[in-house]
Amino acid sequence: MIIRRRLVVWLCLFVMIGIACVPLRTSAAAPSDISIDFSQTLGSYIHQNGYNNSNINPIPGKSDYAEMNHNGMTLMHAYAYMDSLFPTANHFVPENAHSIDNVAKNSQSFMLNLQFYGTAPNDAAYLDNLKTAIKYFKEKHANLEYIEFWNESGEGLARASQLYKLLTQAVEYVNSTVTNGNKLKVGGFADSNPNRVTALIDYCTANSLPLDFVSWHDYSYKSIPDYSNIRNYLNTKGFTNTEMWITEFNWGYATSVNPPTNTFAALAAANTAAHMFNLTNQNIHGIYYKYKSPWNDAQGQIVYRFEKSSGTSSNLETFDFTNTPARYVQLQVNVSGSNPVTKVSEIEVYDNNNNKLNIGDSYASSDAENKASVYDGNLSTYWSGGKDQDVTLDLGAVQTISYVKIAFADGAARQQQFKIRVSQDLTDWMDVIGSSEALPAGNVYRLWSMLEDTRVPATISSGQETDGKGVGVLATKSDNRAAVLLWNYQNTGTNTYDVNLSISNLPAGFAGKAIKYEQYLIDATHSNYAYDGSSSLSKVMDGVKPLGDDDLMVALGVNAVSLIVLTPDEGNLPGNKISNGNFETGSMSPWVSWNTAGIDSTQPFSGNFGGYVTRSSSLTQTIHGLSPNTTYTYSAYVKLQNGGDSVLMGVNNFGGAELSQTATSTAYQLMSVTFKTGESNTSADVFLYKSGATGTGKAYIDHASVLQHNYAVNGDFETGIKAPWTAWHTAGTDSSSNVFDGVSAGYVTQSSSLTQRITGLSPNTTYTYSAYVKVQHEGDSVNVGVKNYGGMELFQTVTDTSYQLVSITFSTGASNTYADIFLYKSSATAPGKAYMDNVTVQ
Repeated sequence: MIIRRRLVVWLCLFVMIGIACVPLRTSAAAPSDISIDFSQTLGSYIHQNGYNNSNINPIPGKSDYAEMNHNGMTLMHAYAYMDSLFPTANHFVPENAHSIDNVAKNSQSFMLNLQFYGTAPNDAAYLDNLKTAIKYFKEKHANLEYIEFWNESGEGLARASQLYKLLTQAVEYVNSTVTNGNKLKVGGFADSNPNRVTALIDYCTANSLPLDFVSWHDYSYKSIPDYSNIRNYLNTKGFTNTEMWITEFNWGYATSVNPPTNTFAALAAANTAAHMFNLTNQNIHGIYYKYKSPWNDAQGQIVYRFEKSSGTSSNLETFDFTNTPARYVQLQVNVSGSNPVTKVSEIEVYDNNNNKLNIGDSYASSDAENKASVYDGNLSTYWSGGKDQDVTLDLGAVQTISYVKIAFADGAARQQQFKIRVSQDLTDWMDVIGSSEALPAGNVYRLWSMLEDTRVPATISSGQETDGKGVGVLATKSDNRAAVLLWNYQNTGTNTYDVNLSISNLPAGFAGKAIKYEQYLIDATHSNYAYDGSSSLSKVMDGVKPLGDDDLMVALGVNAVSLIVLTPDEGNLPGNKISNGNFETGSMSPWVSWNTAGIDSTQPFSGNFGGYVTRSSSLTQTIHGLSPNTTYTYSAYVKLQNGGDSVLMGVNNFGGAELSQTATSTAYQLMSVTFKTGESNTSADVFLYKSGATGTGKAYIDHASVLQHNYAVNGDFETGIKAPWTAWHTAGTDSSSNVFDGVSAGYVTQSSSLTQRITGLSPNTTYTYSAYVKVQHEGDSVNVGVKNYGGMELFQTVTDTSYQLVSITFSTGASNTYADIFLYKSSATAPGKAYMDNVTVQ
């Protein structure tokens, strides 16, 4: 998917802002026109990314949400199994109370689902249990706000309704006796059959019972359902203020693919985007099921990447990690059909001085009676964990830990899969062994969380299909930002679209400024863990457009999801030798004006001010701090007030003859002049000059810069591998998390190379070839070098798996005006990749 300027064959994005030119994609895609007027508003809307379902253990921590960019949950959903109540000193509470505590700590509010299975107890006794259990949690957690009843149980509707009546009585009792936070809301049925919802509405109507919300589950995958009949039914029964919740929704494909293919994962993402938008339009709160899915990758937002034991020993094995402060150490287990239970005999935790630490307490999400077996020093006892289970060790205080030793009872029979995460407070968790990776559906939540709070109407003239498929759009704004979510949900279809995105009346913060735009993409090959093992969001475009040029074209492939972010551009450039190049100080200094030249606030390229000259006048600035015998580029945006007029922008007093370019356009154009300082020159004068022979109108200048010239072309690989880069064998570009910055990096594999011939060099001149380089795997290597410059080949060998800045200085021969720079991986190296980014020759 590529953002493109409408009706232009190349999207020219300028070097001075670090972007390059990308060709238009040709395809058989159908057109789709979308217009967005940001002066309009639809008000607030439901931020679906703020809701999540913690149906599984372990309960995710805040660090997981930071990865998803949720910045804290608005509401989370937890479960309590009410047929497994056990007595404490004064209360009856569910055995998974500790997990519910974690949910409460990680969300602004939470919904507690009370499940009941099996034979119903005596109603009076059960009511007492409900009262004490709900009171226990409400007194403990002020942010408990919703009590949901049922969960797809097989109980008959008659018995279920009777139990709901008991629940309303229990909630009424708690609301009258506990003043901790907001009053509790009660509702249900949390069933996949909407008919149960209408039955509950009828029962509440007939028995004058409260119904603060209705809830059900939705696993549609062939279409995006319309639930307006439920809203209409509530209204006809007098429940006009009753909220609607889908407390489990998922794309729920009929045939699960585990692990998912990249195209299957993209389908899940597009379906998720379409579902979230559909729920928002119907004023329904949707809770995604499941947050993490270690046993079924295809349905989760985040998937675990597990560590494995040796599979050859039942004794203690050592697993190291970076020194980390922690009080709580949690072992999470993974199981499979052939290995449905993991038996953990012992866990030992060690500090950075190799001291074994005492374990004061523990918590377990299953097999609670045996939780202490993991630290009793006896390898013949064990704790058993099944699907999604964990055991947490409490060290009593925060300490610096550096490794663990773990023994599995079946460790000699098979490899055991597990993950270790740690916390100082049971709220913020960090993986230290294994990791959590966002799947494409999870990355949709990331994009949604980057939207603004105010919704803006968007009109789609074509591209919408039946059953919720085709092109969709959600436009949002704040005072200084606009964010537009686009998707093309196809399920198993194959339609693609070229979206013409027409934008007008951007918010007030854009006034007088250029538009910086960014595009993020999720599809079969971007932001797709199933494709390349990377969970990072792919930013595929990053550019600047003049204010008023507001049309974009976005190519939406099959099951693609994209976010367009627009922000005002301030025009600041790192390394710029010019001071006040964007004139935003509102004064001339250090520019020097001659005759009628000065500052103008009516015609800036962006920002509030620009410079101008009239006939027989100039603007000049002396640039200091330059290096002798060094090439620089003076660049600026320049335009004329009137057609048929002209102006010179140039440089002199640098140690060579004056150089200039003539501008004649009435629209801002990027003009550039490259110059080389003399042997002893450390300054130069840059100017904009309008002679007495020109017209009477003004000429304008903005965003002026003097930057050291980079002879390497496309050194950041943002336009892929194009001339003058030459790829030999399996070399190319990578747009995953392996970039140093931007969205692309070059790579080579075993027996391959990337080469660029650097032209325009001067004989007998010293240059430096620099690049950020790394290898994919430990023990591998790659050579970075330069040759054919008039001297012997020079190179450095890189073995680091993190980016290192490599610099090679060379001097051209007496008649040499070019050099060949390269990244080369020989046949003697390992099969993994080596990466290069931000290449310069200066």
